[in-house]
Amino acid sequence: MADSKTAPSFSELLATVVTEPGKLEQAFSRFHNYSIGNQLLALIECFRRGIEPGPIATYAGWQALGRQVRKGEKAIELCMPITCKRTVKDETTGDESPATFTRFAFKPRWFVLAQTDGVDYVAPAPPTWDKARALAALDITEEAFASMNGNSQGYAVGRRVAISPVAERPFPTLVHELAHVILGHTTNGARLEDGAVISYAAAEVEAESVALLVSGSLGQDGLEYCRGYVQHYLRGAAIDERTAQRIFKAADTILRAGRVDQVEELPVAA
Repeated sequence: MADSKTAPSFSELLATVVTEPGKLEQAFSRFHNYSIGNQLLALIECFRRGIEPGPIATYAGWQALGRQVRKGEKAIELCMPITCKRTVKDETTGDESPATFTRFAFKPRWFVLAQTDGVDYVAPAPPTWDKARALAALDITEEAFASMNGNSQGYAVGRRVAISPVAERPFPTLVHELAHVILGHTTNGARLEDGAVISYAAAEVEAESVALLVSGSLGQDGLEYCRGYVQHYLRGAAIDERTAQRIFKAADTILRAGRVDQVEELPVAA
């Protein structure tokens, strides 16, 4: 996944969110300009090192804000995408062609506000999220709810979603259905990019984990229900690393699609 011996894996980060209420909310309130994975990495690193969690920036970033990193302070590590090149050989023709791929590495380049001195720091307003903007960016249509199942809260078909007008948790339900679309559960017989067929339980774990991450990041209610739903379908099993990466990527995709004020950093996901 990444070049680090000490940083938590994405599966460990996700397990923290599913089992420890409050962690995601704390991370977002302090590091909302970063991807969800890096928000959690920053929070955990602060806890480990006894640093007061707060806004983070690079050395140059703090200088631009009129603050200076104190001598001797150690940078915290976040995950960065790195674009690499390689040659791919066509198995049929034998022709070779250049291709690019993304790998992820942990780099110690960020400092927390508590590690700096200087002019007073003025925190930017938290980002806003707009549903219409997100649907347009994701190329997903919301249609009128037409299910006759009285227990159904919502559904997704192809690139269309519908939410019951009497849904108990309309926002997490919307995100849950958006996640089904983005994760590929609604196309090609629920086949994933590698051709594997995902089970109903696995698809529900993925979609509701995305709902938990996005809802928590935006300060929505109903997170305990999300956690309980995920744990119910996990049945004591752990979420593997590749699945966790897919979940974080989908959550970041949904958040970025609806954000009016875009983040400066690329998502943490493969």
